[in-house]
Formats: sequence, C-alpha cells, structure tokens
Amino acid sequence: MEGKIIKGIAGFYYVHAKDGIIYACRAKGIFRKDNQKPLVGDNVEITVLDAKEKEGNLIRILPRKNSGRKEEAAARLEEAKECLRKEKIHIRHTYMLWFQGEADANLKTTGEEYKGM
Repeated sequence: MEGKIIKGIAGFYYVHAKDGIIYACRAKGIFRKDNQKPLVGDNVEITVLDAKEKEGNLIRILPRKNSGRKEEAAARLEEAKECLRKEKIHIRHTYMLWFQGEADANLKTTGEEYKGM
C-alpha cells in the first residue's frame, strides 16, 4: 500500500495511506544498509502488520519529485531535533527558516533562482 510520511518521531514514521488511515510504521533495516533516510513528505510503500492497531513497516521510498534542497533541509532539521531529544530539551513548536548561506554560495545559487522557487 502507498502513502505519504506526515510525521517522524523516535523511529516511527506516521504514514497517511491511500486508504485514509494513518499507520505508525518502522523503517526496515534495508534503509540503513542503503544509507537512505525516510523524510517527512516522502511517498512510500508500506506493509500493514496490524490493521486494528494501525501498525506497519516502510518497505520502499518512492522516487522523490523534488530532490536536493528540501530533503537536505528536512534532514538537517530532523538531526537537530534528535540532538535536542538526546539532551532532553523539549521543544513545543518548530519553525524553519531558510536563509541563503554558505552552502548556497558553494552551489553558486543566484538570486534569480530563488525568485523561481
């Protein structure tokens, strides 16, 4: 069954499936082996393990439509959240701002490119 990851917390990925149900899923070990990290917003394929408890496993990340900046930003945000969780720092709300910075300069991103985003 296919769906979209809407939230990722402590190793669980909450997937809004095409049947309208939100399943709590774990990522299979294949993702670590292939050095892939599921991200919020990814379209995925899942296997339902327990329909009553709404539990499943992620089995495949479907091809991403917007590769690059969004995934990189989402990954950095998730890493920061994980660091804060490990330090037992509670964050009630998360806001993300994107600033043109060093990484963009390294990529030679121009102001004109940003106007098109």
